[in-house]
Amino acid sequence: FLGRVTPKKHLAELLEAWRRVLPLAMATSWRLVIVGPPDAGYGEELAAFVGAAGLSDSVTLAGPAFGDARAAAFRASDAFILPSVSEGQPMGALEALSCGLPVLLTPQCNLPEAESAGAAIDIEADPQGITAGLIRLFNMAPEVRRAMGERGRKLIAAQFDWDISAASFEDLYWRVTTSLDHAIVA
Repeated sequence: FLGRVTPKKHLAELLEAWRRVLPLAMATSWRLVIVGPPDAGYGEELAAFVGAAGLSDSVTLAGPAFGDARAAAFRASDAFILPSVSEGQPMGALEALSCGLPVLLTPQCNLPEAESAGAAIDIEADPQGITAGLIRLFNMAPEVRRAMGERGRKLIAAQFDWDISAASFEDLYWRVTTSLDHAIVA
């Protein structure tokens, strides 16, 4: 995970799911790294859960990462998860996809294109849904995960590239300003 560490991201639910899959995670050498600036008190709450649940050997609460450290966090990852219940445009997920990572996303991440492209695993934001997604990820062959990541990279290049976004915005701006030429003001 990489993003703001806040309750709406459902990281407590992610940690509960991780506790449930811990034997499989350890057997398949997976670690959970949560990167991002925590909301006041929430980081401490998550750290307390990690300690009480015996997850310290497999979970790292890394704190914020910016610039090169943020890019390095993505490069060091094998997958990305965002169990959020409210996203506008999930920048962390878009960055992960651009780095060729398979992603686990809730419908509330508002990125159905990733699942349609075969680059994402759809999960629910509760511990049961997150657990099911993690088990699916852990049981995938490495070449299947790499193929998911490559589909994500292609999706970003085709639909979310800056040049494409700028052209889309320019088109929208043109349509809005053109329609104003014909407006009647009362």
